[in-house]
Amino acid sequence: MNALAWRSERELACVAKPVPSISAGELLLAVHASALTSADVDSAAPGQTSGSIVCGSVVSGGRSDADATAEFEVGERVIAVVPAAAGGGAAEFAVVSVSCAVRVPSGIEASQLVARLAAGLLSFVALHVQNDCLLPWLTIIFETSSVFLVGIHCWLPMLRRLQPAGLVALQLVNRCDSSAVFAAVQPADEADSERCRALIASASNQEARMIDLRVEQLATTVLDETDGIGVDCVIDLNGTEAKPASESTAQREVIDSIGVLGRWAVQSDRFQLDPPASRVLHTKGISISFLSDGAFRAGAHNGKLKHVIWELLNTIDNEAATSSTVSFSLIEAKQVSEAVNSRLFPVVVVPSL
Repeated sequence: MNALAWRSERELACVAKPVPSISAGELLLAVHASALTSADVDSAAPGQTSGSIVCGSVVSGGRSDADATAEFEVGERVIAVVPAAAGGGAAEFAVVSVSCAVRVPSGIEASQLVARLAAGLLSFVALHVQNDCLLPWLTIIFETSSVFLVGIHCWLPMLRRLQPAGLVALQLVNRCDSSAVFAAVQPADEADSERCRALIASASNQEARMIDLRVEQLATTVLDETDGIGVDCVIDLNGTEAKPASESTAQREVIDSIGVLGRWAVQSDRFQLDPPASRVLHTKGISISFLSDGAFRAGAHNGKLKHVIWELLNTIDNEAATSSTVSFSLIEAKQVSEAVNSRLFPVVVVPSL
Protein backbone atom coordinates (compact mmCIF):
# COMPACT_ATOMS: atom_id res chain seq x y z
CA MET A 1 0.00 0.00 0.00
CA ASN A 2 1.04 3.64 -0.38
CA ALA A 3 1.74 5.59 2.81
CA LEU A 4 2.95 9.09 3.65
CA ALA A 5 5.93 8.51 5.94
CA TRP A 6 8.52 10.76 7.54
CA ARG A 7 11.83 10.83 5.66
CA SER A 8 13.20 13.26 8.26
CA GLU A 9 11.74 15.53 10.94
CA ARG A 10 10.69 18.06 8.30
CA GLU A 11 10.17 16.00 5.15
CA LEU A 12 7.52 13.45 4.13
CA ALA A 13 7.66 10.94 1.29
CA CYS A 14 5.14 8.62 -0.35
CA VAL A 15 6.49 5.10 0.22
CA ALA A 16 5.32 1.52 -0.26
CA LYS A 17 4.52 -0.36 2.94
CA PRO A 18 2.84 -3.70 3.70
CA VAL A 19 -0.80 -3.64 4.77
CA PRO A 20 -0.65 -3.69 8.60
CA SER A 21 -1.99 -6.62 10.61
CA ILE A 22 -4.27 -6.19 13.61
CA SER A 23 -4.48 -7.61 17.11
CA ALA A 24 -7.44 -8.14 19.41
CA GLY A 25 -9.33 -4.91 20.05
CA GLU A 26 -8.14 -3.29 16.82
CA LEU A 27 -9.71 -2.43 13.47
CA LEU A 28 -8.14 -2.34 10.02
CA LEU A 29 -9.57 0.59 8.05
CA ALA A 30 -9.56 1.33 4.35
CA VAL A 31 -8.67 4.99 4.66
CA HIS A 32 -10.94 7.65 3.15
CA ALA A 33 -9.12 10.65 4.67
CA SER A 34 -6.61 11.46 7.38
CA ALA A 35 -5.43 14.62 9.13
CA LEU A 36 -1.96 15.69 10.20
CA THR A 37 -1.77 17.88 13.31
CA SER A 38 0.96 19.29 15.53
CA ALA A 39 1.00 15.89 17.28
CA ASP A 40 2.46 14.38 14.09
CA VAL A 41 5.36 16.81 14.09
CA ASP A 42 5.99 16.31 17.81
CA SER A 43 6.32 12.54 17.36
CA ALA A 44 7.92 12.46 13.88
CA ALA A 45 10.46 9.67 13.38
CA PRO A 46 12.08 8.51 10.14
CA GLY A 47 10.02 5.76 8.50
CA GLN A 48 6.94 6.35 10.63
CA THR A 49 3.61 6.84 8.85
CA SER A 50 2.08 10.25 9.49
CA GLY A 51 -1.56 11.13 10.20
CA SER A 52 -2.93 11.22 13.75
CA ILE A 53 -6.63 11.23 12.81
CA VAL A 54 -8.25 8.90 10.30
CA CYS A 55 -11.66 8.21 8.80
CA GLY A 56 -12.34 5.04 6.84
CA SER A 57 -14.39 1.89 6.45
CA VAL A 58 -13.81 -1.27 8.51
CA VAL A 59 -12.01 -4.01 6.55
CA SER A 60 -11.32 -6.46 9.37
CA GLY A 61 -11.80 -6.63 13.10
CA GLY A 62 -15.48 -5.83 12.70
CA ARG A 63 -18.58 -7.93 13.25
CA SER A 64 -18.76 -11.12 11.19
CA ASP A 65 -20.05 -14.68 11.40
CA ALA A 66 -16.83 -15.61 13.19
CA ASP A 67 -17.17 -12.78 15.71
CA ALA A 68 -20.77 -11.73 16.24
CA THR A 69 -19.90 -9.64 19.33
CA ALA A 70 -17.68 -7.04 17.63
CA GLU A 71 -18.81 -3.44 18.08
CA PHE A 72 -18.48 -2.40 14.43
CA GLU A 73 -19.60 -4.11 11.27
CA VAL A 74 -17.33 -4.77 8.32
CA GLY A 75 -17.83 -1.93 5.83
CA GLU A 76 -19.04 0.51 8.48
CA ARG A 77 -17.46 3.98 8.37
CA VAL A 78 -15.66 5.15 11.52
CA ILE A 79 -13.37 7.94 12.66
CA ALA A 80 -10.60 7.59 15.22
CA VAL A 81 -7.42 8.98 16.70
CA VAL A 82 -4.56 6.71 15.66
CA PRO A 83 -2.48 5.46 18.64
CA ALA A 84 1.15 6.48 18.35
CA ALA A 85 2.19 2.83 18.64
CA ALA A 86 0.11 1.97 15.54
CA GLY A 87 1.89 4.46 13.29
CA GLY A 88 -0.37 6.82 11.38
CA GLY A 89 -3.40 7.09 9.17
CA ALA A 90 -2.00 8.83 6.07
CA ALA A 91 -2.00 5.63 4.04
CA GLU A 92 -4.35 3.42 2.09
CA PHE A 93 -4.94 1.29 5.21
CA ALA A 94 -4.58 2.07 8.92
CA VAL A 95 -4.96 0.34 12.28
CA VAL A 96 -7.00 1.95 15.07
CA SER A 97 -8.15 0.86 18.51
CA VAL A 98 -11.82 -0.06 18.93
CA SER A 99 -11.80 1.88 22.21
CA CYS A 100 -11.20 5.22 20.46
CA ALA A 101 -13.22 4.70 17.26
CA VAL A 102 -16.65 6.24 16.65
CA ARG A 103 -19.08 5.44 13.82
CA VAL A 104 -19.97 8.41 11.69
CA PRO A 105 -23.09 9.16 9.67
CA SER A 106 -23.19 9.10 5.91
CA GLY A 107 -23.58 12.29 3.93
CA ILE A 108 -20.51 14.09 5.35
CA GLU A 109 -17.24 13.94 3.46
CA ALA A 110 -14.42 12.14 5.24
CA SER A 111 -12.06 15.08 4.66
CA GLN A 112 -14.50 17.37 6.48
CA LEU A 113 -14.85 14.93 9.37
CA VAL A 114 -11.11 14.60 10.01
CA ALA A 115 -10.64 18.38 9.77
CA ARG A 116 -13.51 18.89 12.21
CA LEU A 117 -12.07 16.46 14.73
CA ALA A 118 -8.49 17.75 14.37
CA ALA A 119 -9.55 21.33 15.12
CA GLY A 120 -11.93 20.17 17.82
CA LEU A 121 -9.42 18.15 19.84
CA LEU A 122 -7.00 21.06 20.18
CA SER A 123 -9.84 23.40 21.15
CA PHE A 124 -11.06 20.84 23.66
CA VAL A 125 -7.61 20.72 25.27
CA ALA A 126 -7.50 24.52 25.37
CA LEU A 127 -10.84 24.83 27.13
CA HIS A 128 -10.23 21.86 29.41
CA VAL A 129 -7.37 23.91 30.86
CA GLN A 130 -9.86 26.40 32.24
CA ASN A 131 -12.53 23.99 33.44
CA ASP A 132 -11.81 21.10 35.77
CA CYS A 133 -15.08 19.27 35.13
CA LEU A 134 -15.34 19.60 31.39
CA LEU A 135 -16.36 16.06 30.51
CA PRO A 136 -19.21 14.42 32.44
CA TRP A 137 -19.09 11.50 29.95
CA LEU A 138 -21.91 12.41 27.60
CA THR A 139 -22.14 16.17 27.36
CA ILE A 140 -19.46 18.82 27.33
CA ILE A 141 -20.51 21.38 29.92
CA PHE A 142 -18.49 24.39 30.95
CA GLU A 143 -19.35 25.11 34.55
CA THR A 144 -17.49 28.35 35.31
CA SER A 145 -18.43 31.86 34.34
CA SER A 146 -15.29 33.06 32.58
CA VAL A 147 -13.90 35.70 30.28
CA PHE A 148 -11.95 34.19 27.37
CA LEU A 149 -9.45 35.66 24.95
CA VAL A 150 -8.86 33.45 21.89
CA GLY A 151 -5.79 34.28 19.80
CA ILE A 152 -6.70 32.69 16.47
CA HIS A 153 -4.31 34.40 14.08
CA CYS A 154 -0.73 33.39 13.30
CA TRP A 155 2.08 35.90 13.80
CA LEU A 156 3.91 35.34 10.55
CA PRO A 157 2.72 37.57 7.67
CA MET A 158 2.80 34.64 5.24
CA LEU A 159 0.39 32.74 7.51
CA ARG A 160 -2.30 35.37 7.81
CA ARG A 161 -5.13 32.91 8.17
CA LEU A 162 -7.71 32.19 10.80
CA GLN A 163 -6.84 29.09 12.80
CA PRO A 164 -9.62 26.47 12.50
CA ALA A 165 -8.97 25.49 16.13
CA GLY A 166 -9.59 29.09 17.16
CA LEU A 167 -12.94 29.27 15.38
CA VAL A 168 -13.92 25.94 16.88
CA ALA A 169 -12.87 27.20 20.32
CA LEU A 170 -15.28 30.10 19.86
CA GLN A 171 -18.06 27.63 19.07
CA LEU A 172 -17.30 25.62 22.20
CA VAL A 173 -17.01 28.75 24.34
CA ASN A 174 -20.61 29.49 23.35
CA ARG A 175 -21.55 26.61 25.63
CA CYS A 176 -19.83 28.28 28.57
CA ASP A 177 -21.57 30.60 30.95
CA SER A 178 -19.06 33.20 29.86
CA SER A 179 -19.50 36.88 30.54
CA ALA A 180 -17.26 38.00 27.66
CA VAL A 181 -15.29 36.51 24.79
CA PHE A 182 -12.59 38.25 22.77
CA ALA A 183 -10.97 37.06 19.54
CA ALA A 184 -7.64 38.70 18.67
CA VAL A 185 -6.62 38.73 14.99
CA GLN A 186 -4.05 40.49 12.84
CA PRO A 187 -5.58 40.76 9.36
CA ALA A 188 -3.58 41.79 6.32
CA ASP A 189 -5.91 44.57 5.20
CA GLU A 190 -9.44 45.87 5.60
CA ALA A 191 -10.95 43.23 3.31
CA ASP A 192 -9.25 40.51 5.34
CA SER A 193 -10.49 42.18 8.52
CA GLU A 194 -14.09 42.04 7.31
CA ARG A 195 -13.69 38.38 6.34
CA CYS A 196 -12.31 37.60 9.80
CA ARG A 197 -15.12 39.53 11.46
CA ALA A 198 -17.77 37.57 9.53
CA LEU A 199 -16.21 34.19 10.37
CA ILE A 200 -15.84 35.08 14.05
CA ALA A 201 -19.41 36.35 14.25
CA SER A 202 -20.68 33.16 12.63
CA ALA A 203 -18.61 30.88 14.89
CA SER A 204 -19.57 32.69 18.09
CA ASN A 205 -23.21 33.56 17.30
CA GLN A 206 -22.26 37.26 17.37
CA GLU A 207 -20.99 36.91 20.96
CA ALA A 208 -17.23 37.40 20.46
CA ARG A 209 -15.69 40.85 20.30
CA MET A 210 -13.02 40.91 17.56
CA ILE A 211 -9.86 42.82 18.41
CA ASP A 212 -8.07 44.01 15.27
CA LEU A 213 -4.43 44.18 16.31
CA ARG A 214 -3.60 46.47 13.41
CA VAL A 215 -5.51 49.35 15.00
CA GLU A 216 -6.17 48.29 18.61
CA GLN A 217 -3.93 47.62 21.59
CA LEU A 218 -4.70 44.20 23.03
CA ALA A 219 -4.31 44.94 26.74
CA THR A 220 -5.93 48.39 26.57
CA THR A 221 -9.00 47.05 24.77
CA VAL A 222 -9.44 44.05 27.07
CA LEU A 223 -8.98 46.04 30.28
CA ASP A 224 -11.31 48.82 29.09
CA GLU A 225 -14.07 46.34 28.30
CA THR A 226 -13.64 44.26 31.48
CA ASP A 227 -13.49 47.24 33.85
CA GLY A 228 -9.81 46.66 34.49
CA ILE A 229 -10.24 43.03 35.58
CA GLY A 230 -8.78 41.25 32.56
CA VAL A 231 -9.61 37.83 31.13
CA ASP A 232 -9.64 34.53 33.02
CA CYS A 233 -8.07 32.50 30.24
CA VAL A 234 -6.03 33.27 27.12
CA ILE A 235 -6.08 30.55 24.48
CA ASP A 236 -2.98 31.25 22.40
CA LEU A 237 -3.03 29.28 19.14
CA ASN A 238 -0.10 31.00 17.50
CA GLY A 239 1.81 27.73 17.28
CA THR A 240 5.57 27.27 17.27
CA GLU A 241 6.50 29.70 14.53
CA ALA A 242 9.26 32.21 15.09
CA LYS A 243 7.83 35.33 16.63
CA PRO A 244 8.60 38.87 15.45
CA ALA A 245 11.34 41.01 16.97
CA SER A 246 8.76 42.62 19.25
CA GLU A 247 7.98 39.28 20.92
CA SER A 248 8.63 40.58 24.44
CA THR A 249 6.28 43.50 23.82
CA ALA A 250 3.60 41.13 22.49
CA GLN A 251 4.04 38.86 25.52
CA ARG A 252 3.60 41.78 27.88
CA GLU A 253 0.41 42.77 26.08
CA VAL A 254 -0.98 39.27 26.65
CA ILE A 255 0.13 39.19 30.30
CA ASP A 256 -1.43 42.59 30.98
CA SER A 257 -4.69 41.27 29.49
CA ILE A 258 -4.90 38.37 31.98
CA GLY A 259 -6.56 38.87 35.33
CA VAL A 260 -5.28 37.77 38.72
CA LEU A 261 -5.05 33.94 39.01
CA GLY A 262 -5.76 33.61 35.28
CA ARG A 263 -4.31 31.11 32.81
CA TRP A 264 -2.35 31.38 29.62
CA ALA A 265 -2.73 28.29 27.41
CA VAL A 266 -0.04 28.26 24.70
CA GLN A 267 0.45 25.93 21.75
CA SER A 268 4.14 26.68 21.28
CA ASP A 269 6.55 23.99 22.48
CA ARG A 270 9.36 26.56 22.52
CA PHE A 271 7.68 29.06 24.77
CA GLN A 272 10.05 31.35 26.67
CA LEU A 273 9.60 34.36 28.90
CA ASP A 274 12.10 37.02 29.82
CA PRO A 275 12.70 37.62 33.58
CA PRO A 276 10.53 40.78 33.87
CA ALA A 277 7.57 38.96 32.30
CA SER A 278 8.09 35.98 34.63
CA ARG A 279 7.99 38.31 37.63
CA VAL A 280 4.68 39.78 36.49
CA LEU A 281 3.21 36.28 36.05
CA HIS A 282 4.40 35.36 39.54
CA THR A 283 2.96 38.52 41.08
CA LYS A 284 -0.46 38.01 39.44
CA GLY A 285 -0.52 34.26 40.10
CA ILE A 286 -0.94 33.49 36.40
CA SER A 287 -0.31 29.90 35.36
CA ILE A 288 1.02 28.66 32.01
CA SER A 289 -0.49 25.59 30.33
CA PHE A 290 0.66 23.89 27.14
CA LEU A 291 -1.74 22.83 24.42
CA SER A 292 -1.08 19.58 22.59
CA ASP A 293 -3.43 17.06 21.06
CA GLY A 294 -0.64 14.48 21.20
CA ALA A 295 -1.78 13.28 24.62
CA PHE A 296 -4.78 11.63 22.96
CA ARG A 297 -2.43 9.35 20.98
CA ALA A 298 -0.88 7.87 24.12
CA GLY A 299 -3.77 5.44 24.59
CA ALA A 300 -4.36 6.42 28.22
CA HIS A 301 -7.61 8.28 27.63
CA ASN A 302 -9.42 5.98 25.22
CA GLY A 303 -12.56 5.60 27.34
CA LYS A 304 -13.08 9.35 27.56
CA LEU A 305 -11.77 9.97 24.07
CA LYS A 306 -14.64 8.06 22.49
CA HIS A 307 -17.14 10.43 24.08
CA VAL A 308 -15.04 13.50 23.29
CA ILE A 309 -14.94 12.55 19.60
CA TRP A 310 -18.69 11.99 19.49
CA GLU A 311 -19.47 15.32 21.18
CA LEU A 312 -17.08 17.32 19.02
CA LEU A 313 -18.39 15.86 15.77
CA ASN A 314 -21.93 16.76 16.80
CA THR A 315 -21.06 20.24 18.07
CA ILE A 316 -18.70 21.69 15.48
CA ASP A 317 -19.87 22.88 12.09
CA ASN A 318 -17.87 22.44 8.91
CA GLU A 319 -17.39 26.14 8.16
CA ALA A 320 -15.42 26.75 11.36
CA ALA A 321 -13.30 23.62 11.06
CA THR A 322 -12.57 23.78 7.32
CA SER A 323 -12.46 27.55 6.71
CA SER A 324 -8.79 27.42 5.67
CA THR A 325 -8.10 23.71 5.35
CA VAL A 326 -6.57 22.26 2.20
CA SER A 327 -6.48 18.63 1.06
CA PHE A 328 -3.69 16.69 -0.63
CA SER A 329 -3.27 13.21 -2.05
CA LEU A 330 -0.74 10.67 -0.79
CA ILE A 331 1.53 11.27 -3.74
CA GLU A 332 1.74 15.03 -3.07
CA ALA A 333 4.37 14.53 -0.37
CA LYS A 334 6.25 17.74 -1.18
CA GLN A 335 3.13 19.89 -0.84
CA VAL A 336 2.14 18.15 2.40
CA SER A 337 5.66 18.73 3.79
CA GLU A 338 5.43 22.43 2.94
CA ALA A 339 2.01 22.74 4.60
CA VAL A 340 3.20 20.92 7.72
CA ASN A 341 6.38 23.00 8.00
CA SER A 342 4.24 26.13 7.65
CA ARG A 343 2.01 24.87 10.51
CA LEU A 344 -1.10 25.01 8.32
CA PHE A 345 -2.91 22.54 10.57
CA PRO A 346 -4.96 20.54 10.13
CA VAL A 347 -3.43 19.19 6.91
CA VAL A 348 -5.87 16.75 5.28
CA VAL A 349 -4.60 13.85 3.18
CA VAL A 350 -6.77 11.52 1.09
CA PRO A 351 -5.60 8.36 -0.77
CA SER A 352 -6.46 10.00 -4.08
CA LEU A 353 -8.11 13.25 -5.11
